[in-house]
Amino acid sequence: MDRWRRLAPSGIDRWPRIAAALIGRLSPLRRVPGLLWRMPTQAKAAATGVIVVLLVIASVLFVRNPAGPFGRIEPLPPSDGTHTRIPVLGPGHRFLFFPVSGRVTAGLKYRYVLLTHCGLDYPTGPDFDGSFWDAVDSMQRDKLTNPPPGFAQPEDVGYMILVSPDTAEFHSSAGGVARYTRRTKALIAGLCI
Repeated sequence: MDRWRRLAPSGIDRWPRIAAALIGRLSPLRRVPGLLWRMPTQAKAAATGVIVVLLVIASVLFVRNPAGPFGRIEPLPPSDGTHTRIPVLGPGHRFLFFPVSGRVTAGLKYRYVLLTHCGLDYPTGPDFDGSFWDAVDSMQRDKLTNPPPGFAQPEDVGYMILVSPDTAEFHSSAGGVARYTRRTKALIAGLCI
């Protein structure tokens, strides 16, 4: 017992020194309340008004941003066509695929169901904004593979955003994000079964 009694006072003596060191480092902050008390009332009111206006503007921009975390998810525009594919003569049960999706507005979120059971890009990639899209990820591009972690299977109900005229992103319901580039050529591929 004597051993514990000897150690206790030295441990207790150390805390006031640590507190004094922390207070010494925070001493410039002690001057701020003094500055605020010495400011004229009109200056305090003006500073408060400016801060309130900036906070309101920032919150409106944050919440109203369609691509932001609280942005509304729009339904996809109506389809432009009816034929999505036609068979191609030759071996392998291949098809010529046609994009039939309607045009979208850049920066808005659109609800999108991405088929993921054969990967994020096979056979056509997403049909979005009147085009097919190729995955930026080389492990997913034009390959029959499993989707990476962060994507639901066999389909993922998330949303697509047209980031720029040639770049789109799919945001997964499971938290993953896939980037795509617009395909400009015709697409002949097999079916994912």
